[in-house]
Amino acid sequence: MEITITDIGPSHKSIKISKSVDDVKKDYNSKMAEIKKDAVIPGFRPGKTPQRIIEKRFASAILDEMKRNYLVEGFESLTKKHNIRPLEEPKIDPNQITLDKDQEFVFELEMETHPQIDLKEDDYKGLTAEREDVQISDEELEEVLTQIRERKAEWAPVEGGKSEDKDFLICDVELLCDKDSIYKKEGVNVSVEHPFVAGIHLESKDLIGHSADGTFEKDVTIPEDFEQEDHRGKEAKLSVKVVEIKRTQLPELDDEFAKEMDAENVDDLKEKITAEIKQSKEQQLNAKVEQDLIKQLGENTKIELPESFLQKQVDASIEEQKKKLEREEKSAEEIEKEIDAEKIRSDVENQLREIFLINHIAEQQNIDVSRKEIDDYINQIARYQGGGQWPHQLRKLFEQQGMLDDIYGQLKNQKVLEFLRENAKVEVKQSEKTEKKEEKKSDKKKSDKKSDKADNKKSGSDKKKKDAKKKSKK
Repeated sequence: MEITITDIGPSHKSIKISKSVDDVKKDYNSKMAEIKKDAVIPGFRPGKTPQRIIEKRFASAILDEMKRNYLVEGFESLTKKHNIRPLEEPKIDPNQITLDKDQEFVFELEMETHPQIDLKEDDYKGLTAEREDVQISDEELEEVLTQIRERKAEWAPVEGGKSEDKDFLICDVELLCDKDSIYKKEGVNVSVEHPFVAGIHLESKDLIGHSADGTFEKDVTIPEDFEQEDHRGKEAKLSVKVVEIKRTQLPELDDEFAKEMDAENVDDLKEKITAEIKQSKEQQLNAKVEQDLIKQLGENTKIELPESFLQKQVDASIEEQKKKLEREEKSAEEIEKEIDAEKIRSDVENQLREIFLINHIAEQQNIDVSRKEIDDYINQIARYQGGGQWPHQLRKLFEQQGMLDDIYGQLKNQKVLEFLRENAKVEVKQSEKTEKKEEKKSDKKKSDKKSDKADNKKSGSDKKKKDAKKKSKK
């Protein structure tokens, strides 16, 4: 079989797969001999059926099988021998391909392929990047501790105080329209932060500053979805009596609370939270370094992107952004103004370069993802976001939705990015917070030294005065 490859554009090739007429005849006769040997034809002994009868019955099936075999052989040769990998599966209809036993087999097609990347190991090992050091302030620690306490908080009645933002009110509510009571209910739960009363949205300020047993009124417009159609759109008066005010009560930050959080005491809890914050910040900084490295590699590596494939991705990205803006109820004019086709194309080009680079490095370094790694990832999702589903149920769902390939790609990409970072020269620089801390320490040291000098000077001066007094007395 002969394969002829011609470049007709960036990562765009014309492929010609051919088989000589002698090879076609040889293959055809070989297949025919096999069938003739085993075919059972009424009226003839096995192997004695005339050639013309065998051909009449089996020629079409033989030629169809030969076409399929030639195509398979041709594409295997493309990928394995010529290292040509199509970006998309070629759409080929064998019925549109002709094959005659007395003619050369020729099949031609065009395809866009994965770009050829001239990148050696030394080109992506030893890249340089910078990142800040990890610093955790007392304020950050206190903020996380408060968030944890808020999750454990309980609602408690407020005695003698007034309602505030984030409180919860128990109210008796009445809605009057044309002096008639059209809605009346006692013990209604109302959030000050998201006030919704009798089907009417209020503002938080309407519910702030009220005492228990206090009453307030507000003129409102009855909404169009009010249950009584006759009153929809009319002006009405909403009367609200605050029966009780409830406010979240945070648990004390003590050793007992720490033990509930699987810590030995408050100090141990703070250490554990500090470690978690540090780990989270490390992950964020590492992710930024990884993005910087792959971006740096993309900018410095020549990659010819296939135009048709690139345009498909650009069109898909534009369409996705249009749908997003439509969901936000933007007008056609606003959508046209907001969509920057040039920027989208540039972003897509960068994304594709990075994807091709990641795949290239993964191949060179034999970076792959095992089934166990995929299962571990699904187990994590099931544990934290699974909505009560078992890992095997989640895996089956992902499989049905065709998401396993996406998970594989995501994990492989992450492993390549981690490989780049682990083999890079990353300089850790002091953050602004650290620099300010160091400046404060330095200023304090200088201040302390000046104070010490002043004290020593004063001490020396006092000593001289005492000595002078002693001499004058003598």
